[in-house]
Parts: sequence; C-alpha cells; structure tokens
Amino acid sequence: MARHAVAQRDDRSDEVPKRHVVDDGAVGTNAASASLHRAHVARSFGADLRSRRDKLVSISRPDHRDRSDSARGKTCPMTNRTWPTDWNERRAGRNCEMCATSTVSWFPWGTRYYEGDHADAYLMHQPVQPGMTVVMFRTRHVADPVDLSPEEVVGFWSDIRVITNAIEDVFRPCQMNYALFGNAIPHLHAHLIPRYPDDPAPGRPLPDASFEAARELSAPELSEQLQLLGDALAGRSLDRN
Repeated sequence: MARHAVAQRDDRSDEVPKRHVVDDGAVGTNAASASLHRAHVARSFGADLRSRRDKLVSISRPDHRDRSDSARGKTCPMTNRTWPTDWNERRAGRNCEMCATSTVSWFPWGTRYYEGDHADAYLMHQPVQPGMTVVMFRTRHVADPVDLSPEEVVGFWSDIRVITNAIEDVFRPCQMNYALFGNAIPHLHAHLIPRYPDDPAPGRPLPDASFEAARELSAPELSEQLQLLGDALAGRSLDRN
C-alpha cells in the first residue's frame, strides 16, 4: 500500500516539523467525507433558497403565472386577476392572430416590405417616428424569445439586423430602440423605433404623448418610404453577393 510522508509542525516549539506517515486509505476516506459534506451543504442551501423564493413570490406576486411545462396552455387558479382568463391559452397559440395572418402582406396598421427566413417586417402606417417597423417571427408560434431554439434565435436577430440596416440607410436615425412586449398579442414580435436628434425624449423612451400625436402617412408618403426601403434591401443584397 502506498504511503505518503506529511510534514506537520508543532506550533508549541521551534522544532523542525515532525514527519508522520499517513495511510492512503485514510486520505481517501477523508476526501470522500468532505465531498459528501459539500454535497449536503449544497442541497440544503438550494432547498432553503427555493423555499425563500417561493415564499417571496407568494407574498409579493400571488397571481403569478405557472411557467412549468405541465401548466403551459392551462389557466392558473388566481384571485383578483387582471389579465384575461385565457391568457395562457393565447400564449400557447390558441386563436393567434399573427399565426392566422402569416401570408398577409397588408394590415390596416402596416405594410410588409421584407420577408425573411424567420421574420417579416411591416412599415407602420401611423409611426410614432419615421421608419417605425414591426418585425414578426414567422417560422412557428412562439410567445417568448426564450422559447426559441438556438438556430431560431440566430435567424430572428439576423433578420432584424438586415431590417435595421435598411431603416438606417433610408431614415438616418441617431439611435434605434428595440421593444419586445407581447402584452396585447402573445406572439413573438419586435417594435423597431428609430430615434432622431430632435425627438422629445433624448436618452429616454418616447413618452405616451408622442404615440398619441402620431400622424398617419399619406398614400404617397407610404409608397415612397416602402420603395426606398425595398431599394435599400436590394442594394445590400447585391453588396453581399
């Protein structure tokens, strides 16, 4: 059996450290015990953390949504609920407006000017800022970006990158805002909002008053902007080729 010499100093004297022989078996047993102890501490800490988290949620957010796989598509029992009672069903894709209109190129609120592998872009008819665009995820129904596969994440944001480049080419904003809410329609989509040097809220989100004061584009304005965006997309596509 292998044996190790371990130096041990006697703090009560200035003697040279004594050397004791330690059995490998004892070392292994001690190491295993330490490992088991660490695992026990980790489990205890994790259980305590989960308990505290659950207690906090029950106190501060009694109407929280059950995000577990088994609860998807089911209505959670709640009191004093303010969200629609069928909200979880909508998130699961039931009667989804965006899924039902995946081939539509025109809405009362916007016209499509880009069809990507994962997302389409619609120019808003009544933009809070020139060039404001809605980008819809089109491959399948997804309510939240965290539900995308890694490949879908890359595809969705790659399409947004192409669309944003076209918006910047045409409208020359000084900043771009990207908003993902889904509070009205729980299907993944993004609001691309250009910002300009003379807008009313530099360094901050646009105020509600800006949205309320948004003017609807005239038919010639809409047609011209769609043409310019189409030309910008075509030009960038040629550059890549």
